[in-house]
Amino acid sequence: MGPLDVCAAGRAWQVGISGVQVPNFSMATVQNTSASIHSTLTEAQVLGASATQAGYAAGTSTYNSIVNSSGDLRKSWLLRNHAVGITLQESTVTYECVTNGYGWCYGTAWPTTAQYAPNRTEALESIRELKAIMDGLAPESSGFWRGPIRSR
Repeated sequence: MGPLDVCAAGRAWQVGISGVQVPNFSMATVQNTSASIHSTLTEAQVLGASATQAGYAAGTSTYNSIVNSSGDLRKSWLLRNHAVGITLQESTVTYECVTNGYGWCYGTAWPTTAQYAPNRTEALESIRELKAIMDGLAPESSGFWRGPIRSR
């Protein structure tokens, strides 16, 4: 898919570093989460940051299309913002992988799961390591990581 493509309704559509599913959240939820996390930025600035993180320079036609997007495309680019996507994806990952240990959360069928989550124990260790990385990037007072995996 290209940066300005949208998946058809009913198809799985994962975006960003978190792999969040675009259809799982309403536009209002995504916008409110973005505004809460990035309280000093406009929505256009958050979209611009997402575009820049993805390698689309300010002023290019792709960057401008992302910043001026609407509907599901706009929602997908808000979710591609690392903080927004991870914040919203956390509850799904916690429910599916930490609380219930669903089989798709770990295994050796894909290279990344084989490396980071070949079994439940290693998957939970990878989550702890990611939490430590995120804690280093965002101060505790930001509320960035609200998941149940706490090392403190």
